[in-house]
Amino acid sequence: MLNLSFHGKSAAVSLLAVLGTYGWYFYFVLLGAGPESPQEMLFWMIGLVVLIVVVEVVFHIAIAVGYPDEANGSADEMDRAIRLKAYRFGYLLLSAGVLIVLGRILFGSVMEPGAVTLLDIANLLLFAFVLAESGHYGATVYYYLAGV
Repeated sequence: MLNLSFHGKSAAVSLLAVLGTYGWYFYFVLLGAGPESPQEMLFWMIGLVVLIVVVEVVFHIAIAVGYPDEANGSADEMDRAIRLKAYRFGYLLLSAGVLIVLGRILFGSVMEPGAVTLLDIANLLLFAFVLAESGHYGATVYYYLAGV
């Protein structure tokens, strides 16, 4: 898997897990086949979290078995710098996403009262979170590849 350290491989696995599971969820939401109530969305979220945990555990075990020396090593200065830069990027994406959701709530309510439902808000906030996590993991992989 590319020329990445254990931490880079870990971020790549997490990126794929997040994109795969939540991409699947949002695919159904966009088709109109997603959850139709907050209670149903909670059921979907529990299932997706369980799925992500299983995928992450299985693939991180595979990486650790395949690269035991790297898995047992501690994070060095470069790892910490990459982690900080990637978190900053993810935070910026989350901040932008939350501002967009707030704009949607405010302008949607003013322009067309009742147009923004609780489920819409929950899905938009979830999308902002998924975008931020994907940006964080993607930036981590990029920084490892770039040797930052």
